[in-house]
Amino acid sequence: MYRKDPRPRAAAPGAATPGDDGPPVWLITLVSSLAPLPLAVTGLPDLPGAMVFRSRRVEDGRERFRLHVGYFATEALAKSTLERVRDAYPTAFVEPAPDRG
Repeated sequence: MYRKDPRPRAAAPGAATPGDDGPPVWLITLVSSLAPLPLAVTGLPDLPGAMVFRSRRVEDGRERFRLHVGYFATEALAKSTLERVRDAYPTAFVEPAPDRG
């Protein structure tokens, strides 16, 4: 289970959010780590309508921490944005947003 940063964030008009009913939404995982990650990011281009947030979950008995940017309404939009963040985050990847309920 992911835990997002508890600070409220305003979504851009028309932005996808994981609580919406409808098709899946997508996010980009910038960094994954065994240690907690700071919310501050460097080298990220301007991404109107997207927000940076952290999550954590247990995988294979170990707690994993991740830094994400999202949410994106389509996989294609997430993948096109991924190309823009690759210089700063070469290991970033696109994935569906988890647990919409």
